[in-house]
Amino acid sequence: MSHRNAPLTPTGRLRLARCVVDDGRPLRRAAERFQAGHTTAARWAGRCRQLGEAGKQDRSSRPHRSPRRTPTALEQRVVRLRHEHRIGPVRLATRTGIASSTAHRILVRHHLPTLAATDRATGEPIRRYERSRPGELIHVDVKKLGRIPDGGGHKVLGRAAGRANQDRPGGTGYAYLHTALDAHSRLAYTEDLPDEKADTCAGFLRRVTAWFGRQGIVTERVLTDNARAYTKNTWRDTCRDLGISPRWIRPWRPQTNGKVERFHRTLLDEWAYIRSYTSDTERQAAFPDWLDWYSYHRPHTGIDGQPPASRVTTLSEQHTWGVYRKVPSRTIVRLPGCGAVQHEGGRRTAAHHPGRPAARGSWRVLPKNTDFYAQCWGVMAEDAWWVYGDGGVGVAGQVLYETVRTAMLACCPR
Repeated sequence: MSHRNAPLTPTGRLRLARCVVDDGRPLRRAAERFQAGHTTAARWAGRCRQLGEAGKQDRSSRPHRSPRRTPTALEQRVVRLRHEHRIGPVRLATRTGIASSTAHRILVRHHLPTLAATDRATGEPIRRYERSRPGELIHVDVKKLGRIPDGGGHKVLGRAAGRANQDRPGGTGYAYLHTALDAHSRLAYTEDLPDEKADTCAGFLRRVTAWFGRQGIVTERVLTDNARAYTKNTWRDTCRDLGISPRWIRPWRPQTNGKVERFHRTLLDEWAYIRSYTSDTERQAAFPDWLDWYSYHRPHTGIDGQPPASRVTTLSEQHTWGVYRKVPSRTIVRLPGCGAVQHEGGRRTAAHHPGRPAARGSWRVLPKNTDFYAQCWGVMAEDAWWVYGDGGVGVAGQVLYETVRTAMLACCPR
């Protein structure tokens, strides 16, 4: 493989060979012309005579014979131990008496995935799937989370004092976080409900369907585990009334519902356990802002680093910006250094034409659900940062996000 400073690229090698083979020039004259050695010119000319134009490509540096290669029987043993015990190269090397680098090379040679890419229970490669449109499948699950007593729990006061601070004998109880997550966009809707009974789950499903409907998403199927509340007739009748097809995972197979399971893990890491709360009310008060951050601003690795809301834009080339706050209707906010151009028909906005200056515009505040959000089409700043997606930030819009938020807070204080 040629490096960036190589005098001979594959095209240059072919030209050098043709100077010698076709034009009949001496090797040294041709080498001097292409600033290469006469041995290099002889090599490429010889390959061109034998292989033609295909001779300009690099050959593999792999040796024809490898007498010291690991025996086949030992390789098969390494592969068998990997399948049976699901251990890494270091432990495989200890069991087989070879170097860990050799064990790793054997695993790569047999195209075995890394342990992180396999299922812990079965050892099989994780198969990820994604629906083609929003609303085609909604994952539903419940996360049981212990409530925090007033004054703080064991994370604030310590294990002994935290237990004494609980409301005895019944304790502080649990929060049942019911979550619905779209399989295509990863847009999530969560409620804190008192239990996980059949009537509670059925009511949650009705509110989920209505909420997704306000986002322009029609719920077609819903996937749940085999909990009692999801297998009773109450759940089936609710799905039938809403025109939704219910689906259930295989018993003891929560990986099928993995998208909402992973959301709950993210929820615990980034909201519930990210800091010590002194009461359950304080923790619940922080949840709406976090859920807004997750849906409209947080980059999601499963969808190419975009926020979930960027996948539910209902109009072609519609670019909107969401600010999580309530503001009066018909409020006009002008942002210094930014321009806003309204999208009309099939025409592209100024964001698609960096060479043309964006016209000075305004941010319009339009109703969206129960809140009001600053909305515009095709935002562009002086340094060419721009915002895209339904409330989405994206990596490139992070700088403009701070500008928008500052201007909104100044114009519409809480």
